[in-house]
Amino acid sequence: MVAKFILKKDIKNIVFMGMGEPLDNFDNVIKAIDIFTHPYGPNIAASNITISSVGSVDNINKFANLIKMDIERAKTPPKDVVSPTAYRAIRFAVSLTASNNDIRSKLMPVNHKWNLQALKGALQELPLKRKSHNLFIEYILIAGLTASTDNARELAAYLSDLPSVVNLINYNPLANSPYRPASRDEQIDFVKNLTTDGQVCRWRDERGADIGAACGQLGAMYA
Repeated sequence: MVAKFILKKDIKNIVFMGMGEPLDNFDNVIKAIDIFTHPYGPNIAASNITISSVGSVDNINKFANLIKMDIERAKTPPKDVVSPTAYRAIRFAVSLTASNNDIRSKLMPVNHKWNLQALKGALQELPLKRKSHNLFIEYILIAGLTASTDNARELAAYLSDLPSVVNLINYNPLANSPYRPASRDEQIDFVKNLTTDGQVCRWRDERGADIGAACGQLGAMYA
């Protein structure tokens, strides 16, 4: 509200990301979306809102049920002046980060509870308005770990029956990190192998790396 009405900034997109797992705060996130989309408030289109998750399967199922209720409600539109939020139009992103369970479990503890197969089952139940355009797979390229030809082919196979767009971003290194970004050649080869197998993908712009605030860098060092 301050950005739009006081600073006069045109807010076009909202992404629930980088502030903890949004779906763990499910009710308040949905309430916030209802406010953002309200015509008497910011009036932002639901299609310009994205929820990002690390793969909280139980809450993804809750979101899927909410969308299904929205679809049923749309069949008999209410006569109210203000239409309810079109949840089916919301975009959904999931941080996959790895192409198999062994690697993902090392990088993301959530995979111990909900592995890739459980996550895929939940994503297939999301009745998004246009799944291929509304479902995004976030994938980080880490040299020697997630950026190989085999990784690309595993990822393409995993997503072969799940219409989606892969958002690729190179690893942003931290001091004393055991990981390193993929080289330019590794990046090119990964995209080539992924698209050759029919997967749609695109690069995400890296911002904030110079001040330690890029994707994966939000932290603090103490002596």
